Amino acid sequence: MRAVVRVSGQVPIRRASQDVFAFVADGRNDPLWRGDIRHIEYITPEPVCRHSQYVERMEEWGVPMTAWYKVTEYEPNRLIAARSFRTSRPIMQMNIGIRRTVLQEKNYALFGYELDLIIDDSPLYRLIAPFLKYAAQQRLNHYLRQLQWRLDKENGR
Repeated sequence: MRAVVRVSGQVPIRRASQDVFAFVADGRNDPLWRGDIRHIEYITPEPVCRHSQYVERMEEWGVPMTAWYKVTEYEPNRLIAARSFRTSRPIMQMNIGIRRTVLQEKNYALFGYELDLIIDDSPLYRLIAPFLKYAAQQRLNHYLRQLQWRLDKENGR
């Protein structure tokens, strides 16, 4: 049986939604606003679309990890979602689901991010789940502030 830890957040960005989407849909920009990401490389030809695949190399709590993803949903200028199909984590196997959305509001783009950590349900999971959720939410909140700062700054605001 699988268990899911879900965290999510939104942030307004004073840019056009298509500019925000272009930035967040290209995973190679992730190291600029997600501090644990070291490198992202596409393993299928571009442009990115549904079924595209990429490799994400990261360092989580000081431990290197590699995850292979497949794009599961893609709507230009609005939505990109992906799910890992393999990770290098030796102790606790997990799959990771991400969903990034951009909506145009009157004077800004609203960027939303959902992160699902999909883990085998076990006594260990039940013990660490509250900590995992808290830590993942705090990290996501920090990343959203970093993204907002970077894109607003580039826009001269």
